[in-house]
Amino acid sequence: MMIRTIFHFVLLSAALGFTGCDQENSADAMTLSAPSTLVVGHTLEWRWDEGPFAGASYRGVFDEDGSVTWLGLTGDDKDNGATEKQYGARHVTPNVVVVSWLEEIGYTVTLVLDFDTLKARGIASNQAEWYEAGGTFEVTD
Repeated sequence: MMIRTIFHFVLLSAALGFTGCDQENSADAMTLSAPSTLVVGHTLEWRWDEGPFAGASYRGVFDEDGSVTWLGLTGDDKDNGATEKQYGARHVTPNVVVVSWLEEIGYTVTLVLDFDTLKARGIASNQAEWYEAGGTFEVTD
């Protein structure tokens, strides 16, 4: 399962145009531990156009304290949501961010957000299920 998830992350990164980052020669050198200021402290909304969640949209409030509050805006999760204790938001490139959190109900949600194209790829999984989705997003605050 872990190999499959890593494989799909690599595929998603390639689909979003990740070609690597020369940190030694880049003025925008990033560190593994630096949270993304493109996400932290912001509200994002994303809409899935591909996959089993096509037509569903969500809002995520990514607090500076490390918690994320998500809400289903349309689709099967409409009006459902929760505040999760912790999320991570890290740069893959200066404008591509991977965001991930563990929901109390047992799902891990991972988003890859391209801030140049405003395209999103997502994976939701637990011990028994694995779902992939594709769509768009916007920063709403």
